[in-house]
Formats: sequence, structure tokens, C-alpha cells
Amino acid sequence: MHRQSRQNKLYNIMKNLFIFAVCLMGINATANADQPTTSIKSSNAQSANLLANGAEKEFVSYVETKQKNIASSSEWSDFVMVVTSYNQNPKEFLKLDDSKKTNFNVIALLVQSQLAKTKGDEAKKWAGDLKMTTGVINYLWNSGLNNIEVDADKQENVIDADVAL
Repeated sequence: MHRQSRQNKLYNIMKNLFIFAVCLMGINATANADQPTTSIKSSNAQSANLLANGAEKEFVSYVETKQKNIASSSEWSDFVMVVTSYNQNPKEFLKLDDSKKTNFNVIALLVQSQLAKTKGDEAKKWAGDLKMTTGVINYLWNSGLNNIEVDADKQENVIDADVAL
């Protein structure tokens, strides 16, 4: 029981550090936005966003309205479950089985290819958001955050340290 409590504390510390790192990246990106860039962007270029904070529901609605053949597939429910889990329950998201991960990636590629064939700014926006979200999700799955093993002595030092987050 005590060991489980320490593992939960370590998980929370790691989760908070990850959130902190993401926030720093966002601040850095915002700070660098005013600096000149060497790449050329077209005037109608849109920035991609994660399918999070309600955007995932709008995306699901868009696909279910515009891509009905995809939305009726069995993999689509896994896709929706993965994105929802990513937003609402990160701990469980990291523990998803390989079949759900595979179904997620299969349907994401299918939706991506359909969006690429669809004309209009809305489809381009969703395609960029989907690409960014699948990249982040796969990075998290492949990063090994769910398999972190810490030696008991080191774990005590981490947990007992005064960490100001």
C-alpha cells in the first residue's frame, strides 16, 4: 500500500513535469513568433492545434457528418475513445492495449487521407489538427512514460524532495 502511494506520487510528479514542459514549449513558441523565420508561409496558412479542450468533440462531429463511411467503421469508436482518454484520463490512456493503438493509427491515416482529398479550409484545418494530435499521442505511447521503473532508493529521494511545481 505504501509503495503504491509512492508510485502515485511519482506518477503525479512526472505528469506535472510533463505539463510544465509543454507549457514552456508553448511560451517559447509564443516568444519566438515575433522573430523572423527562414521558412515561407502562404498567406492562408493555418496553425495546427491539438484535438483537446472541446476541439476533439467538434472534430468527431465533423467526421461523423462529412465522412459517414469512416464514422461507421469499428476502428472509429477506438479513435474516439483514444482521443477522449488522452484528454480526460492520461493515466489510462498510457495503458491502452496494442489493438486500440493500432486501430487508432489505422483510422487516423484513413481520415487524414480523406481530409487531404476534401476541398476547403475547414478540411485543411482538421487535417493539420489531426496530424499534430496523432504525432503527440504516438510520441507519448512510444516515449515509455507508462513503463517508468525507478529504483526504490531513488524513488524515496524523488518523492521526499521538495519539488515546487
